[in-house]
Amino acid sequence: MEDALQSVRRRFASLSASVGGRSVCLLTNIFVWLCFFAAALGLQRYDNAFSGEFGSYPDEAAHYVTGLMFHDYFASLHFFSPVQFAENFYVHYPKVGIGHWPPFFYVLQGIWTLIFSTSRTSVMFLMAALAALFAFVLYLVLKEKLGGTVSFAAGIVLLALPAVQAQSAMVMADIPVALFSLLAAMSFGRFLDTERSFDVLAFGVFSAIAIMTKGSAFALALLPLIAIPLSRKWRLFRRLSLWGSAGIVLAVCGPWYWFTRRMQAGAWNHANPVMKYSLAAVPFYLWQSVKIMGWGLLILGAIGVVIIVRQLLRSPETGKPEENGMWAAMIGLFAGAVTLPCIIPTGLEDRYLLPAVPVAVAFAVAGAKYAVSQVSPRRAQPAATAALLIIVFVATGLSFPRTRPHGYRTVARTLVSNPRLRHSVILICSDADGEGMLVSEIAMLDYRPDHVVLRAGEVLARSDWNGSNYRLLLTSTSQIRAYMDSIPVSAVVIDGSVPNSSLKAHQTLLQRTVASDAAEWKLLGMYPVWRAGIEHLDSLDVYLFVGHSETARGVIHINMKRMLGRTLTLNLATNKTQN
Repeated sequence: MEDALQSVRRRFASLSASVGGRSVCLLTNIFVWLCFFAAALGLQRYDNAFSGEFGSYPDEAAHYVTGLMFHDYFASLHFFSPVQFAENFYVHYPKVGIGHWPPFFYVLQGIWTLIFSTSRTSVMFLMAALAALFAFVLYLVLKEKLGGTVSFAAGIVLLALPAVQAQSAMVMADIPVALFSLLAAMSFGRFLDTERSFDVLAFGVFSAIAIMTKGSAFALALLPLIAIPLSRKWRLFRRLSLWGSAGIVLAVCGPWYWFTRRMQAGAWNHANPVMKYSLAAVPFYLWQSVKIMGWGLLILGAIGVVIIVRQLLRSPETGKPEENGMWAAMIGLFAGAVTLPCIIPTGLEDRYLLPAVPVAVAFAVAGAKYAVSQVSPRRAQPAATAALLIIVFVATGLSFPRTRPHGYRTVARTLVSNPRLRHSVILICSDADGEGMLVSEIAMLDYRPDHVVLRAGEVLARSDWNGSNYRLLLTSTSQIRAYMDSIPVSAVVIDGSVPNSSLKAHQTLLQRTVASDAAEWKLLGMYPVWRAGIEHLDSLDVYLFVGHSETARGVIHINMKRMLGRTLTLNLATNKTQN
């Protein structure tokens, strides 16, 4: 009896120790994530992210407005006509990007803003939370092999990299797609080490989420093709669970990309991948990697790559490659993330390298650890490695992108709060950034759907998503005047901060139209705008139509044949789109 009681006590003590250990580990992880979250918020504040507007990049306004549409759709509780809802929302606030981009990021935004709010502060907190998760996953990847101190330093360095700072301070899909890509790589690394089916199926789930966040995550298809040979576990290609993960991606992502293939046309700089683009992309991204990481971290990263590859290529008897699956997966993620932007002609931008950045930081950590191991006693190596990593980064790679465009919110508030302009049509004329900021600010402040915002770049002219194939739709001031009278347009906003070198023909025509009808268009105000850190005094002109009648209601046609294969029609009398 006594032996039985002792056995029960030992089992209870073991269980208590296990539960206690897990509790401590959970609390530690929560604390680490909160530290990363606080760091991300601090960097956002220092970068003036909370005082800016959605115009730091042309796509930012579209990402915010699309998330706002998902918020309104969820809040409506009428889920039977999502296409009609989206079309009606787009006609009112024409900066919706669903179809051009997949929906997961906007589902995330919609749920977040339902819980909190649709304010800029709220969505900046969302971006900070995602950035903190990004750093936290890197922390988890490195913790087992390098320890908590070094892994925490790596997460801080990742958050402080200028490219990560910039994306964390904007409502963009690049941080989420990099996060889910890293989670996919971590899952596949565990699969290589443990060969558990659960891990490779998790790889499929995270890959599908990443691809449904942004199409650039298709680069994950290269990860198994590189990681499995590096781990020399060729038998894994015969595992049904590996092909099951591919089936998850195909089942989740295939229908969406098939049905939206028309909507994504025109997003590339070339119709197909071409050698000319790749020859320009390779040197561009090599130089961008220097700008993103800094020379110091790149040198440490080069040392780390040599150490890791040498470790992977050791014989099974001495190197135990079965324990290096995580490094093999990281190399696979890196290879895919840097290869795809050099092949697919979506444009040359540093943000496309973001999924590769945590891997580069991990390489730098490995290099720093090796350098420290040559001169430091074992006990001091974790702290010395973390210190070396941070010192090298601060000395060669740290900077702060602090300029944020703003000034459009004041105009949006003036228009939305004017009782004379309720349910009215507002025509805005600027470049892609300015029109996006005005649309997003009006949509944020509006009692949706109330005002109808028309973008001059869409109704007076046409171009592809990336601005190519530009052409005028209305070629004279008389045609523009007749178009505005037919709706009627109640207010016009003309942005004078657009550089003369970037002015389009429709912008000049609209300015001439309003100037020639001074008796009908009253100047309501002239407002300052800040762009690239420069103040443009009295550059945002707002005009009201003197002969406005609240009962006059026309019909608006928005040509969406390239995206949808048809024209959207809004009947202003009913404030509903017509099929």
